[in-house]
Amino acid sequence: MNSHTSLRRRPRILVIDDDEMILEVYREVLEACGYRVSTCDSALDALHYFQTQPGAFVAIVTDYRMPELDGIRFASRLKAWGIALPPIFLVTGEPDVAALLRPAQEAGIRAVLSKPISFFRLVDCLKSLDDDGDALTASDTRRT
Repeated sequence: MNSHTSLRRRPRILVIDDDEMILEVYREVLEACGYRVSTCDSALDALHYFQTQPGAFVAIVTDYRMPELDGIRFASRLKAWGIALPPIFLVTGEPDVAALLRPAQEAGIRAVLSKPISFFRLVDCLKSLDDDGDALTASDTRRT
């Protein structure tokens, strides 16, 4: 198997955040863990990008607070398309995470993760998807 074939078999994650430095950290960490990472610095750009290749991703990680469109509204728009979606993880620094749980669940978000994000926990969540597609084991993850 050549390296190009190997690269295509690595699970692909879409990460959305309006902070370029944060996106680079996600890329470095997730690629080091064996994932391919696509990034968007705008939820609106991510909608367009996802629409061009809806089956390409095993998960989406999105920030909550972004200009133009927040992470919950982003997920709601995806859900409204009525297509199969990968699990969506919402990352937030909001002090009242509990207030986000119901709208996140209604938008189809799998879990809400608090900042500062533990990349170990995020990777645990992603690996659990590899195992059974459903379980979330991260202790700092708030199930929706």
